[in-house]
Amino acid sequence: MSNHASPMQIMLRAMLLETSAHLMGEQKKMLERLWGALMENQNKATKVMRDQLETFGRLEQEILSIRTEAAEDRKKTEQLRRMHEQTADELRAVREETAE
Repeated sequence: MSNHASPMQIMLRAMLLETSAHLMGEQKKMLERLWGALMENQNKATKVMRDQLETFGRLEQEILSIRTEAAEDRKKTEQLRRMHEQTADELRAVREETAE
């Protein structure tokens, strides 16, 4: 065997190197596209999660507001009930006085 490469071997080696370089370039492009798609999906998912957190925050504020309003309504209802009972008691007392 000769230490010197034949012209055919030199040509085949050059073709192999060119093909390898082309395949590596295509693989790099494919990986870059996949990475870009992954990052885009991650950004979309992050935005969806951020939007959901904002929505949850607004809902939490609405719930607190409704609870506060409900507590105030219960307080007013209790005051009205006491006033009604007091008025009924006073009316009963007036009727008893006039009946005597």
